[in-house]
Amino acid sequence: MDAPYIDIHTHRRTGEGIELVSVSAGTTGAAGARPAPPFSIGVHPWQLANSGWPTIEAAALREVETAPAAAIGEIGLDFAQGTPDPEAQKALFETQLKIARERDLPVVLHCVRAFEPTMELLARHRIEKVIFHSFVGSPEQARQAVAKGYHISVGPRSLVSPKTVEALRVTPLERLFLETDDSDTSISEIYARVATLLGLPLPQLKKQLQENYQNIFKK
Repeated sequence: MDAPYIDIHTHRRTGEGIELVSVSAGTTGAAGARPAPPFSIGVHPWQLANSGWPTIEAAALREVETAPAAAIGEIGLDFAQGTPDPEAQKALFETQLKIARERDLPVVLHCVRAFEPTMELLARHRIEKVIFHSFVGSPEQARQAVAKGYHISVGPRSLVSPKTVEALRVTPLERLFLETDDSDTSISEIYARVATLLGLPLPQLKKQLQENYQNIFKK
């Protein structure tokens, strides 16, 4: 039997394989607004810029802590120009890493221009099950992440970056995931493009990523 497609980070359910839908805590209202499992839940660093953040912080973090999620995410750091205060981002990130550690859940990371501090905080909190969502970075950064046992997830934004395509080529299949994120590109198209880039038969790629999913989400 052919392995299913695994979409490790998406913002909408399409029914094409196994999809880990991302839920933004504190913005979805009642718990009933959550998608069917599997889903990830987290407070995105951009949410710190919301004017209502002080009033939703406790409720949002409580939602992360208690939701029957498969992973905590997307969470992380974004140090691009115009983003919220870095120290506030780090505090929010660390709080959620502690929840992930306590619940033994994988984390789905948002990391923009913050690779080194992200790696430092992951090590500090001894987080082992890590997925760098929509990875855009150098081969050396990919090697550093893989050396720690982390996973790299590649999506549409990743594939338009030449350095990230090179990073993809040096990433072992055992540490790879694919995703659609918020794009209109189907997961099957992403798989086809990556299989061509890597010179792999599509069934082999699908089988390996299914094994990766089972390994990181097993209890």
